[in-house]
Amino acid sequence: MTEMRNLRSTDFNKAARGSNPSRSLSFPSYGAALREVSQGDSHTRAKGGEDRSYSEAKAKAYRMLSHRDRTSHEIAMKLKEKGFSEEIVSTVVAKLKEVGALNDKRFAEHWMRYQVENRHLGPLRLKMTLLEKGFSAPEVARLLERLSEEWDPVYVARRALLKRYKELTRLQDLRLRRKAFAFLQRKGFSTENIQMAFRNSDVIGRGR
Repeated sequence: MTEMRNLRSTDFNKAARGSNPSRSLSFPSYGAALREVSQGDSHTRAKGGEDRSYSEAKAKAYRMLSHRDRTSHEIAMKLKEKGFSEEIVSTVVAKLKEVGALNDKRFAEHWMRYQVENRHLGPLRLKMTLLEKGFSAPEVARLLERLSEEWDPVYVARRALLKRYKELTRLQDLRLRRKAFAFLQRKGFSTENIQMAFRNSDVIGRGR
């Protein structure tokens, strides 16, 4: 584990700068919180009974979250796609946040760790996807900064190579090494991270 923590805290953000926005981790059920959403709330009391659109939107959000955790942006976009008004969507999202069924910070931290540990994604892919999920650029920068305290992108890149190629001595072949380079770029690693991963694996000379 110590090898995973040898990253200087700026490396992930340094690699992530300049990228553009372009099935994620399933989390434990938030049944208790979601059940609270399905019960009476301030919106229904004010109306003297659930508004039909609000009820339908809340039910759809419940079903989405029962399968996996999502960001508030994802829930809002899905509900808008289904034709619900801005007011209804905002009310439902606010209620989900209130009871803890939606928590963007929790989602981001768990999602990033899963992507790094299981899919071996680099900072560029993480940044791109988080932006797509509705996080702002400053929020993404802070999230990557915290992640950089746990994970070295060079180490993660090397793990991605080992998973794909098994024997890294195979990458002594120049043509195969070019394919490996493109593979790591798609995973979201910078050129510098990829070259360092090759050097650390004795694929290319230390002085090259």
